[in-house]
Amino acid sequence: MKNYSHIGKKIIEVLAVCAMTQTELAQITGIQFSVINRIINGKTAPSAKTLGKIAKALQQPVSYFTDASIENINGHSVNNSVQENQVIVNTDIEFLKKDVELLKKEMENLRLTIELIKKQ
Repeated sequence: MKNYSHIGKKIIEVLAVCAMTQTELAQITGIQFSVINRIINGKTAPSAKTLGKIAKALQQPVSYFTDASIENINGHSVNNSVQENQVIVNTDIEFLKKDVELLKKEMENLRLTIELIKKQ
């Protein structure tokens, strides 16, 4: 039986940082608590869709939860369907778009700060 505890460890790390419980994660994602618990305990690997929901709820790219070999989603990501891989890509794109928007806001704030400093 393959162990998927590395995914669970990363989920636990992010849950701690977010001060979120497994129960809250289950409610936000719509995934049964028992499924989340099995994923966190390394007893089962999440499907790409499930991992996408978890990643979105925890505001992390899907790739954060997979290790460098990336073979840990259902034990064979190379064989994931195009649809499953699209879920992963779309989730990562969503996070990148949010990052770009945050950076744009930061840049605007810096520009305004510089203008205020110049006026002094």
